[in-house]
Amino acid sequence: MIIPFIFDPAPGNKARWLYEFLEFVKMQSKESFGTVIAQEEYICPLSEWKKQGREEVEGELIVSHSITQQEMDRVRFCVLPEKLFEPLFLQTGSLSNMTAFLVKQRYIPWEEWLEATFSELQRNSGERVEALIMFRQFHSVDIIAKKHNVTIFYYDAGAFRGPVYRNTIYLDTYGFFTNCGLEQRFRTFCEYKKELQPERLLSAKEILALMLEPAHKNKVNLVELSPEYQCGVALQSGIADLMLPESHTRNEDLIAMAVRNFPLESILTRGVPGSTFDTFGTRPDSSEFACDFIAKCECIITRASNMAYEALLYGRQMYCAEKGLYQFKGMHDLNYPKSSVESDAWLVAFVAMGFYVPREFLYDMQYLRWRIEAPSEIEIYNKNLDYYLVCRGISQKVLAEPPKTRWSAILYEQGFDPFGYPTQQSRNVNDILASLMRDFIEEQKKAGRDIEFQGRFYYMLQQTAAMWYANDILWKEIQKIKSWSDSLNERLRIANQQSLDLEQLFQKKNQTIQDMEQRIAEKDQWIQKLETQVVEKDRWQKKLEGDIQEQKSGIAEERKAWASEKKEFIQENECLKTKIVEQKKCLWELEKNFKKSPVTIFRKKTIAPLSAELEEKINHGEKKGDE
Repeated sequence: MIIPFIFDPAPGNKARWLYEFLEFVKMQSKESFGTVIAQEEYICPLSEWKKQGREEVEGELIVSHSITQQEMDRVRFCVLPEKLFEPLFLQTGSLSNMTAFLVKQRYIPWEEWLEATFSELQRNSGERVEALIMFRQFHSVDIIAKKHNVTIFYYDAGAFRGPVYRNTIYLDTYGFFTNCGLEQRFRTFCEYKKELQPERLLSAKEILALMLEPAHKNKVNLVELSPEYQCGVALQSGIADLMLPESHTRNEDLIAMAVRNFPLESILTRGVPGSTFDTFGTRPDSSEFACDFIAKCECIITRASNMAYEALLYGRQMYCAEKGLYQFKGMHDLNYPKSSVESDAWLVAFVAMGFYVPREFLYDMQYLRWRIEAPSEIEIYNKNLDYYLVCRGISQKVLAEPPKTRWSAILYEQGFDPFGYPTQQSRNVNDILASLMRDFIEEQKKAGRDIEFQGRFYYMLQQTAAMWYANDILWKEIQKIKSWSDSLNERLRIANQQSLDLEQLFQKKNQTIQDMEQRIAEKDQWIQKLETQVVEKDRWQKKLEGDIQEQKSGIAEERKAWASEKKEFIQENECLKTKIVEQKKCLWELEKNFKKSPVTIFRKKTIAPLSAELEEKINHGEKKGDE
């Protein structure tokens, strides 16, 4: 059997986990021997709570809860008695000290109670305790669970939570908070990531398009927004101190870290909503939601908050001062944030689809039993992703879209345009601005220019449209309540402030348009200069071609003359050679006929000169022939 274990001794409102308790009761009422372990303040009929006026039942989730008394009657409750912890409370002196003690140290009376409770449950049901579900980690429970081979599912809210995102939790069997197994599980996931189909690895923008709630889909373009501050300090509630009892780091230390590494005017500090805090000269953040705060900052400093993951999701750097879930992928030195940050698209996708799970799965017995069977990290990733797609009404075919446009396809499947507004809802201002933006982008693409600031301009336009739309609604509301003078004056003051903000946005927009026009004018000048250079190049090219043609014609004429002279010379040379041969033959005949003749005088006086003359001519002819 799987047993929810509701126990939180920290100071604060009683039964603060009432919604989770009621959901667990609803789940266990469907089991044959459904059991819930809880503190005494939870075991009370809702009707009694309402009679007592207890504030736990006044919350919106509790008022609308559908649990019935019959379902509660079908569940067996194991009550943790307050008397069990009274000696420890007296010993430690406060609930906070007692909580910190139970987190790190053993408490033998509690272990004895757990042993007896497990034995009784197994004896009455005939089943062994397979798993516990807890939202805190206590040393004594770990020891007893390990002794009886009981799996413990630790859970807490994930970075995705309402009202901005759909609600998620992280479900882990390694431990809670700083002891969780995110790093080990991520490394295991990376070892087998080849088994994951490439198209199922979602980018940060695709994850936002999927996880943002309909009323906040327009925040998908915060990823493209340029930061206004160098550093954002995310303070945490005091409950974190109880989960880190050995640490003495406080919110003041986080601000001190930021002040030592960044100029004071470049630091933005965000406290826990509804709390008061000292900013120590830094600028306090007034954003309604954490994602807007993150988008304003270049890096986020936190102790161990889920906001560290949101920083990675929005493309920001993050620094965790404590050993927490995401510290292993954060900055290690604030002095060199840009060089030491390890951004990892695989981590962003794994946390969203593998480490976080839909909150409703916490109350799904079938899913919990499947997790006890230890499925692979790839299987968990795929199961969660498929569930989100079904819940949003998105077909699997969307994953086959090109990566550059897949995020907008995911929005379109849910009925939203790239600005994050419903496609079926008419927004005149937004339509006009969107049309202008598309025309501008097309012109820039035709000119061959990259639009690096496209997302930022998208966001500015959509915020302008949203403010116009909000201002229009506000004016209508003011008209309706003219009789309420005090309220009207306050609303008019707010409207004036929003008008000033809108005017500033218009000024920024006009300045941007002027910059664009200037760039276009510069582009035209460069084009004209380039055209002039092209004309000059053509003129020089034509002149060069004419010179080359003239040179070719002269060379051809010279070659013809050379060929004619060569032919005449060859003919003359052949004729000379023929004469020489004939003269040599004649000389040879004369010498042959008169060699033995007694007429020596005739030979000496006539033949010898003739032979010398012929020899000279022959030598001259051979020399000329060689030449």
